[in-house]
Amino acid sequence: MRVNSIPLVRKPMRIHLLNLSLFALLAGPAAAQFTFDPGVNYAVGDRPGGVAALDIDNDGDLDLAATADNPDRVVLFLNNGSGVFANAGSFATGAGTGAEELAAGDLDGDGDADLAVVLQNSNRLRVWLNQGGSFTAGAMAVIGLESRGLDIGDHDDDGDLDLTVANRDSNTANVLTNNGSATFSVTTLTAGDEPRAAAFSDIDSDGDLDVAVTNHDARTVSVFRNTGGSFALLTTLSSGPNVRPEGITGADLNMDGLGDFAVASNDPSVVQIYLSQGASFTGPNNYATGGIGSGDVAAADFDCDGDLDLATSNKDSNNLSVMANNGAGAFGTPAIVATGTVPEVIIAAQLDGQNGPDLVTANQLGNNMTVVMNQSCSGGGVVLTVQGSCPGPMGFVASGATPGGRVIYLRAFGTGSAVIPAGNPCAGTVLGLDNSAAVAASVTAGPGGNALVNVNVPAAACGRIFVQVLDVATCRTSNVAGI
Repeated sequence: MRVNSIPLVRKPMRIHLLNLSLFALLAGPAAAQFTFDPGVNYAVGDRPGGVAALDIDNDGDLDLAATADNPDRVVLFLNNGSGVFANAGSFATGAGTGAEELAAGDLDGDGDADLAVVLQNSNRLRVWLNQGGSFTAGAMAVIGLESRGLDIGDHDDDGDLDLTVANRDSNTANVLTNNGSATFSVTTLTAGDEPRAAAFSDIDSDGDLDVAVTNHDARTVSVFRNTGGSFALLTTLSSGPNVRPEGITGADLNMDGLGDFAVASNDPSVVQIYLSQGASFTGPNNYATGGIGSGDVAAADFDCDGDLDLATSNKDSNNLSVMANNGAGAFGTPAIVATGTVPEVIIAAQLDGQNGPDLVTANQLGNNMTVVMNQSCSGGGVVLTVQGSCPGPMGFVASGATPGGRVIYLRAFGTGSAVIPAGNPCAGTVLGLDNSAAVAASVTAGPGGNALVNVNVPAAACGRIFVQVLDVATCRTSNVAGI
């Protein structure tokens, strides 16, 4: 998973762990608390099959890349900093290769974001390396037939990014392990009938990422446990007799430190929630998306309340759905936003540096992508938004701070009402953290009042750390976000 950035000073944050007890989150029913602008469509080309957010030109904001057919290529779009995009050209993937889904991340460890592209017609995955805003073809790996549902994450906790993908016509999935320089060794996992997507998640909080694969025709989800880089089938989860699973994302949905799975399913269109118990799962708990033909799902904190909400693409109703998390992994009534025709893929990324993560869909028959800007976290205060999911690379974005002012990131092991003591900046300010609060990082906000701290969060921190931001110039505090 790519941790994205906005114009600001970047600084790493270290998380130090003590012996902790889990913080029990008491939550009521979730309700949709979202405000989204109408979607804006950008022409891509024939049948776009994937979209990814990355900082192409290293200017601090997130740009977009999308695949297209006839000819097979990746189309690049540069962000003006406020979530408005301009076509910046394309690069070819090869005649007849069938460029489909893609993922963005620093695959070669040189500090900028590269692209991994599924070449569906040639049964290959190829890397394109970012060379200062232009892309050169890198290594290629052989994968299964009719591959789709690509995910990215550091499955072996060695500091570089790996990949996993489902192979629809092979009834398999692949795990592609990065050697650190964007070349991969490929492991094949036997899945069920017609797999549609694969996702990473640390289901047992052991520090490495496990894999789940949706099996559309089998109506199951195969879960593979990762033990030191070796994957073995742990369990096969039933979706029920009337549901066909498609897209999947891994995230800690109930803040207990264990990675869960959310599955976009259709016939009927629901999100199915499987909550990890470490070696088993509860669920599925089904939540209607309000759309038709739900096919992909993304997790992000769209309302800035500290837990991960869900968004689905609904390809038969030409819209997307956003559902609020109550903090315990239960989801409320969906908010619906129109998209282009047949939205196949959905991603979440903070495109304008404020007001919460935004959404993008690749619309297969619309020949375009839809950008939907989120206004759910606006309100004039300092807003803390968490990007990514635990464990793994995460970004902690503060928006609405004093431009050029000092921004302090505080971390604690619980929420509460600690008071900043005398002799410190903003002494007397009441925090939303408990008395274990301590400074984790201090950065300078950019000219737009934005700040970012990036951290590769270990599994031991998941569900155990809470973060809040202090704007020193005004002594305003942000919302509290849990990791």
